[in-house]
Amino acid sequence: MVSNQFVFLTRKVSPACLFALTILCFLPGTVRAQETSSCKGPASLEQALASHPTAGAYNALGAFFATKHRFSCAIPAFESAVRLDQKSSESHYNLGIALLASGNPQRAVQELQTASGLKPNSIQILLALGSALSDLNRNDEAIEAFRTILKADPQSVRAIDGLTKALIAEKRYTAAIAELKNAPHDEVLQLNLAVAYSKNGNTDEALQTVSAIVKEHPDYGQAHLNLGIVYTEQNRFGEAAQEFREAMRLDPSDEVASLSYVKALVVLGQFDAATPVIKGYLQRHPKEFDALYFSGVVEKGLGNNTEAEAHLRQAVAIDPNYFDARYSLVRTEWQWTFERAGAVPTQVTLPSTFLVDRGADGPRIVCYINHADVQAVLRDRGLLPT
Repeated sequence: MVSNQFVFLTRKVSPACLFALTILCFLPGTVRAQETSSCKGPASLEQALASHPTAGAYNALGAFFATKHRFSCAIPAFESAVRLDQKSSESHYNLGIALLASGNPQRAVQELQTASGLKPNSIQILLALGSALSDLNRNDEAIEAFRTILKADPQSVRAIDGLTKALIAEKRYTAAIAELKNAPHDEVLQLNLAVAYSKNGNTDEALQTVSAIVKEHPDYGQAHLNLGIVYTEQNRFGEAAQEFREAMRLDPSDEVASLSYVKALVVLGQFDAATPVIKGYLQRHPKEFDALYFSGVVEKGLGNNTEAEAHLRQAVAIDPNYFDARYSLVRTEWQWTFERAGAVPTQVTLPSTFLVDRGADGPRIVCYINHADVQAVLRDRGLLPT
């Protein structure tokens, strides 16, 4: 229930930088006819396109929209550039990047592969291609793309970052550690190393690595978050809660830190402290399983059973198979009454644990375990022949 996963840091690169295969920015373009009236670029560009449409002009228009994160406008512009010049690696690359930024890695890979074919061994294209392949869990191909970059530039931090993330995704932790041990000093690569150590079972090394990052970069929220996760793996929930709280302070929008903080507080039994955090989280994510489930857990911890049941039932409706939300282990004493002719009724109490299903049809006992030898108890009470 309280386990966390390490959170990889995603490198933030502004569209203005990403979209610069040449001087132009790199987001995709689409067919002019598909543009809506709201996709209006600078007057000079619109005039140039009206009088003499070229791939370069459409790339410039797409870059204009991309730098404003208006990808629904950028993609049609870049598509128009591709249509006008199918041999332009820049146009295919721009389109691929815009598709990737807008959450369409499948199409992005197609465009980036075309761009790479037109301009082989371009580091910029291969970086984007590797990233898109990783998004599709095509990690073997992503690894190949990143290794191609590293042959030309062994110190490329972005290539090492992409390579080691792909290796970790394939559970090749030892290989990732080997790549990262001698990598250039970079906080993102160090976080990757901590992730690899942790997933490989080397929690002491993970703790040492991420603690060093926090010491060197005390305002680095992602490092505090991952340090908290290492602490949870070592069952050091008090220290984990402190790190999650600091990550939230440094980045109030970090929802992973918020939920992780709630989980740690639940383990510590600090339900009062968890209440405002989980209430805010639920307000922002009213239909998310974790929001409902942990709201139920916190309410239950506070003794608000009616509210707890309401939240947990909603969580079960979202994921009926989640064990902790649907089922409870109830330890109690099971009382049996034996009546025999001419004798005083005999009561037998057996310590038992029941697995209770809190499904939509109401509580139902699925199975139970008696913590004593029933036949031996009954024989001792003279209820069975010896």
